[in-house]
Formats: sequence, structure tokens, C-alpha cells
Amino acid sequence: KDFYDIEIPTFTMSKFLGNYFKDQRTLKSTSLNVDTDIYYNQSHKRDGICLLYFNPKGKPHRLGGLVMKLAKSLAERYPEKVISLYGDDNIPDVGLANVKRLNLLNNEQLANLYNTSELGVVFSTTNPSRIAYEMVACGMPAIEADCEYTEYDMDSDAFVRTNPDHDTVINTIDDLFNDPKEMKRLRAECETYSKNNFHKLAEEKRFLDFISNLVDTKYIL
Repeated sequence: KDFYDIEIPTFTMSKFLGNYFKDQRTLKSTSLNVDTDIYYNQSHKRDGICLLYFNPKGKPHRLGGLVMKLAKSLAERYPEKVISLYGDDNIPDVGLANVKRLNLLNNEQLANLYNTSELGVVFSTTNPSRIAYEMVACGMPAIEADCEYTEYDMDSDAFVRTNPDHDTVINTIDDLFNDPKEMKRLRAECETYSKNNFHKLAEEKRFLDFISNLVDTKYIL
């Protein structure tokens, strides 16, 4: 914002910011990319739900308290499914056998989790999170908070935007699991979005195009 205010050309990885700052001459916005060598659909059999957890004290915008309540409720509602919690080395124990605490995972482990789960739940209420994009790249629909930035940055049905409260999220997941055709459609949306948006070195190329355009137009700082 400071760069924009003094008219310094700015490149940002967020379509929300591009909408907020209207002058595209000085600001270029684009959607997030993923590492397509790691995050891609490997066509595995899928079962269960994975939920990203962060300690609420350190990252309150990740809604860790809500995530733990959702994990417990989902495990009780779907005892035949594995509910996987990951993202932190100190995930609380909910005391249910079908809840797995996977803690911190490396990129390869994350890709495997996203390729073997049916749905992903990840909340970020302050800024776009690359994690949801990595889920979608692996062919798994991602449930995210419906807030100002996701309206612009997650404008595909591959991202299931919902009000981040317990009952609304549970009802959304219930509706999806009760509608196999809709789940199939969302997985197809993941494939379409990935094909159209995720490419090797996409962010770097978009940035270089931005710089090249500045040079071509002889923009003077």
C-alpha cells in the first residue's frame, strides 16, 4: 500500500489487492501458483478429511479453536472416516480413535495427504493462503473462510467458501458427502482450475512480464 500510494510500480500475489487498488498501471495482481513438481493430482483412492491446525495463540487468523471443534464433530459424525489434523507439533488430543494427529509434514507428505483425502479444511481470515491452492492442485476441494479476499482470489467452485462457524462448516460438509455428484463436480473443478492456473514457474513468468511491460512503456520512477 505504501508503494502504491507513492506510485511505485508494485507486483502482488493477490487478485483482492488488485481490485482494492484500481490503478493497474502501477500495480499488477495475479493469483497464487503452486510447485507443480510436488502438488499435482496422483489419482489415488480418497478417504477422509484433513484439517490444518495452528496454535491459536500464535496464528489466531487460522481459527485453531474452531478447527479442533470441527475435528471432534466430524469424527463423531463419520466414525468410518479418518480425520487428519496437521500443521503443528502440539496438536491437542480429542480422544477419538479415528482422529490422526500428523503434526508438521514436509512437502511430499502434504502432497500425499492431499491426494488421499476427500476434503481439505483450511482457514485464513487475513490473507490468501497458498495451502488451499496446493489442496486444489492435488484434486481435492478446499473449504475456506468466505471473506473479502476469497471473493477475488478463490473465484472457482474448487474452493468451497463458507462462513467460518462450526454449524455452517459441518452442514456444508454433510451436504457434500450426501451428494456424490456434487463431489465429483468439485473434483472436476479442481482439475480445470489447476490446468488453467498452475504452471511451472508461473509466478516468476508473471513477474518478469510485469517488469518487461514497465520497460516497454518506459515507465519513469
